[in-house]
Amino acid sequence: MRQGSKYRLFASACVAAALLGGAARAATLADAIAYAYQNNPGLRSQRAALKGVDENYVQARGAFGPAVSVNASNTGYQEVLTGPQGGKAYAQTQSESLQISQPLYAGGKLNSQLSQAEAQILSARETLRRLEMDLLTQVVDAYTSVRRDEALLRVNQDTVTVLERQESDTESRFKVRTVTMTDVAEAKSRLASARAGLANAQAALGQSRAQYIAVVGQTPATLEPPPPLTGVPKDISQAFDSAERNSPLLLGAQYSEQRSRARVAEAKAARLPTVSAQLAWTHTPYLPYGSNPYQSATSATVSVSQPLFTSGQLSSQIRAAQDQNNSDRLQIDETRNQVILGVTTAWEQLSALRNQLKTLEDAVAASSFAFYGNREEEKLDLRSTIDVLNAQLELTGAQQNVIRARAQEYLGQARILAAMGVLNVAQLSPGVTTYDAAANFREVQHKGETPLEWPARTLDAIGGMRVGAPPPASVAEVRPNASAMPAAPGPEKPIPSILNAIDTPPPEPR
Repeated sequence: MRQGSKYRLFASACVAAALLGGAARAATLADAIAYAYQNNPGLRSQRAALKGVDENYVQARGAFGPAVSVNASNTGYQEVLTGPQGGKAYAQTQSESLQISQPLYAGGKLNSQLSQAEAQILSARETLRRLEMDLLTQVVDAYTSVRRDEALLRVNQDTVTVLERQESDTESRFKVRTVTMTDVAEAKSRLASARAGLANAQAALGQSRAQYIAVVGQTPATLEPPPPLTGVPKDISQAFDSAERNSPLLLGAQYSEQRSRARVAEAKAARLPTVSAQLAWTHTPYLPYGSNPYQSATSATVSVSQPLFTSGQLSSQIRAAQDQNNSDRLQIDETRNQVILGVTTAWEQLSALRNQLKTLEDAVAASSFAFYGNREEEKLDLRSTIDVLNAQLELTGAQQNVIRARAQEYLGQARILAAMGVLNVAQLSPGVTTYDAAANFREVQHKGETPLEWPARTLDAIGGMRVGAPPPASVAEVRPNASAMPAAPGPEKPIPSILNAIDTPPPEPR
């Protein structure tokens, strides 16, 4: 068996393994998105973490209600007597108590803590949404990468087949002395390079498949072309507006600032008085270790506490909270700049790829025609062997460029939608049931609620420190200009194999 035949068999086996991969059905991007969205461990971990953050609201809200504690004890006493009159004495005593404590006023501290919990939950939801968009982008990347590398492997296979034929033809012509040994060496050199390229393509496909498994959680089957994506605006100002409203990075930074603003109010509230009420009941023996009678006592207390001097601790805590809030406010500006940069970068990359695609597809048509013409003219001794080899190299390169550009263009659409904050699972996989981040919060929001909570919340708000409105941005918002966005490319057309251009004349390039 010739070396080239071995390469073709090995490549065919790799393609079969890549396309089948243990799954006989065709897979769509929607299938991959749905499976990853429902089963990705990182995403499920963040959902569980969000449920834990929801409990912070329940704990903060619970501080408005009463706290009830009960205590019961039973103590035994035994004394051993020594000497002639030795013996044992034993006695026991019991006591019970019940205490109820209800906060009445805390200078707005409890309301501030509740505001912090709400802001933390909203920030955690944005973190989850950002991870969802990251996962969707990774799935699109993995999906298009597998399809790209499968197509590149087929191009490399066909290239090896064509160059094997070219080598055989050149050796036959050398035997009749119509070409020189230099021509034969050139044909062998190009064939060796093509076989090395085939090995690299096989390795690249293996890596892409491993990445697909890591991201999606399944072995890729026969992947169908991805559906068109919608939502990329015609003007970049619309993309900026969308990012301002929807970017999870920017919204998360704003909620973090809101949380630290509430912490300032909590620190200031520590200077104000606190009022609480306690009701206690005790049931103890009149004399310890004695028998009856027992005595019961009930007491009601209203406590008022007002800090007068704390050696600067409260002032320091207020300054620290204010400094943290200033830091969070400036972080909003920094995040906004990064979001604008992300939108601009994704926009320019997508615009360039769309502009390139038409040119690259025209290059494939022209190179295909040139390759066929060079082979035909070689038969009439109007072209040399190196002319044919160079034409083949240009055609193979043009095909590879189109395959890569198509994959990058589709991924670029997903990236700009993610930068705008609008990429979501319903857009890519309409049939999947989306995760409701607020469902658990609605379930636990009112657990442990008591009728005394709402009067306490109302009293705590009287004269308390308010959270306040968000401060304005510290820097002026500047948006860069950008290139015009070309129209989205039409449906993906299969690239004709180089084998078709050996004997069948391709259409003339326009």
